[in-house]
Amino acid sequence: MAYITPILNRTSGDVNVAKSNPSSISDLKGSYNYSDLNRVESNCEYIMDTLDSYGYTSTLIIKTNWVMTDFPTVVELDRIRNNILDLRVVYHTMIGSPDILIHNYLDYVDANALEQNLENLYILIGLMIQSFIYCGTQNCGVDFQL
Repeated sequence: MAYITPILNRTSGDVNVAKSNPSSISDLKGSYNYSDLNRVESNCEYIMDTLDSYGYTSTLIIKTNWVMTDFPTVVELDRIRNNILDLRVVYHTMIGSPDILIHNYLDYVDANALEQNLENLYILIGLMIQSFIYCGTQNCGVDFQL
């Protein structure tokens, strides 16, 4: 499984376009549908698995098989929100990460915040991996003899 590029720049204009085209079969950025849910949940799973491989353990409930006829309930949206909050607690929260609000709706600001938090976690994990010093690559005191 690979990390999927998130959508981070939804706007109210995107929402208006989606509202004006309710019968569109294409994935409009202003509508939140099953492909968005699958991307967010798959990225949660990717980050969870990656963190777990480095000793940062979390147990999330993840669903990656959303289909067009599925309608997410408030409980399911809160589960997704809490999954991302849990990942932040298990690892780190990047400075400037948007707040994740638990409330009875999901708007484009909330959708951007969820994906921005996942993107920030992905960036932080990449920076952690880049900072690893592998065995035999550093020498300390090689000229010192007892």
